[in-house]
Amino acid sequence: MKKLFTRPIPVLLLLFVLLFCEKEFNGERPFVRLITLPPTDLNAEGVTLNGEFLDLSGDIMNDYGFLIDAENIKPDVVKNPDILKFSLKTETPKLGRFSFRAEYSLSVGQTYYIRAYAIQGNNFILGEEFSFVSKGGAANPSITSFSPVDIVPGDTLTLVGQNFTLGLPRLSAYLAGKEAEIVGTPSNTQLKIRVPLGIPLSGKIQLTVGFISITLDKNYQRLKPDMLKVPGTVKYGASFLVECKNLSKIFGSNEVVIGKNGIYQSCLVLQQQKDALLVKLDDSNDYDPERGDSLFVFAAALPISSKVNIAKPEISGISPALVLPDDEVTLVCDGISTNKNVTKVSWNGAEIPSANYSIGATGKQVTLKVPYWGNIPGTIKVMVRSGQRVSNEMSTRVVVDLLTLNEEQKDWKYAFNLNDKLFIGLPSGEFPFEYLDPSKKASGLQRISSSSRQIFEHAFPTQNDQLLALSVENNSAVEGQLLGILANNTAQLIAKSTNKIPLSANSPATLKIRALLLKTTL
Repeated sequence: MKKLFTRPIPVLLLLFVLLFCEKEFNGERPFVRLITLPPTDLNAEGVTLNGEFLDLSGDIMNDYGFLIDAENIKPDVVKNPDILKFSLKTETPKLGRFSFRAEYSLSVGQTYYIRAYAIQGNNFILGEEFSFVSKGGAANPSITSFSPVDIVPGDTLTLVGQNFTLGLPRLSAYLAGKEAEIVGTPSNTQLKIRVPLGIPLSGKIQLTVGFISITLDKNYQRLKPDMLKVPGTVKYGASFLVECKNLSKIFGSNEVVIGKNGIYQSCLVLQQQKDALLVKLDDSNDYDPERGDSLFVFAAALPISSKVNIAKPEISGISPALVLPDDEVTLVCDGISTNKNVTKVSWNGAEIPSANYSIGATGKQVTLKVPYWGNIPGTIKVMVRSGQRVSNEMSTRVVVDLLTLNEEQKDWKYAFNLNDKLFIGLPSGEFPFEYLDPSKKASGLQRISSSSRQIFEHAFPTQNDQLLALSVENNSAVEGQLLGILANNTAQLIAKSTNKIPLSANSPATLKIRALLLKTTL
């Protein structure tokens, strides 16, 4: 006759358990001792599990019964909270044999491993292990119906059937292979689950109770999302409503982007409403509407789209109307990004550095400082660009901040610009030049001294803080010198002409230079 279960050498295993327990508790206090006995009455309706208490010493027993698994049950089973237990804690433990008739969560032909257990305080005591090959059970779970049939991610799906709780804590549900969250506490006849993300449009519902897995023949149907209404034009700084139906009800799973051909830039979903999303352009994104982009909603990965335009930024006001260099100008704007990498400001056609302007937190105001150098009195046009869209022009007028110079110095012979400084020629050999630094507000003239004590009639800037200075002798000849302007406000001779150049006799009032050969004399 074929044996229905296998039994290891019980004496040795019992000795192992006893020794293990002795080692675990070091004999500091007595504890319960138990053994596992062979299963009996194995048939198509179930199996009877048996154990025996050899000693009930120690603390009050919290729980006892049988552990069952499709794999060997290791001594550290306490670390596995999902192992299936047939608990007898409602029955008062007595010295001698105890049994449990298992008639559920058993698959036909499956080998199962069992161990008697007891929990006493913090101690988990195990009997030895037996195994048996199941012939089935009389109380296996089943699903009779579910609702609703048409679903979206985030919906609550209700399963109706029987024996749902017999396999606790091993209870799980799946939609097309995606595990679903169990909502609330299941009853023996009803189970609620949350529809997960990532499910296909149609699929099977599967339930695992204990060791039994069942699949319902009828498929669920995931509803396709549909775009109802989208604004034709959107702009930075303003939220807008994207009306859709059949969106995922899991917040964060509905993504809104703008783009085409797989190149997308994301938008911010501020709020999810019933059949609508409150959306805002992301200030950090430089959207490119010139590509004929569309606004896409990915409702838990299922895309729907509609054409959309990005509004041009607009300047509605500028103040003050008259400004001086270093003054602040305020622009009243709409439809601009608050990110300086996206929003740029142009002053008279030239883009100014981002350090020279600031953008208000709401994107409704831009403040910039009037540059000192490079501005001449007159009307200045200001524009703002956000992304690829350019605003209208708004004008302000720059006026001159006049300087009062030394009234005794009325006859300057020439003026030139060298490295953004204004140089003026003086009729003095000791101080042949003065200069004005426009980058310093209300600055006065600074004198450049020269050791040559020569008066120059003309000077021309060259490069590297150098200038070509010309002096005229007796209105008939010109001598040239190459001077370097040093940081200590002195002029240093670098080179001079080897010969004097005669002036043209045809036009005494006009200085004409035929040639100049420079020779280093340092």
